[in-house]
Amino acid sequence: MPTDQFARSYGLRLTVLATTHLQGPSPDVDLALEYGRHALDVLSTISSARANDYTHDLARRLVPWKDHGPARDLIHRIRTDVPFT
Repeated sequence: MPTDQFARSYGLRLTVLATTHLQGPSPDVDLALEYGRHALDVLSTISSARANDYTHDLARRLVPWKDHGPARDLIHRIRTDVPFT
């Protein structure tokens, strides 16, 4: 699916992937952050309540790693760049 035609769907999938990598007994925070940053880049051009909700859910799930610099940066970026719906 080309990202330029289906940016919202692609961004939502990236957000779900990021969230998925934070779950389970061995979370992969670095991979979650990579997907999360990419999702924000894709979704920055989209106005979608669902995308905003998914993105803020990702920020909430990152809170246990808030002392990890890159996680703190992504949480901050989400909270400042993505409107609450």
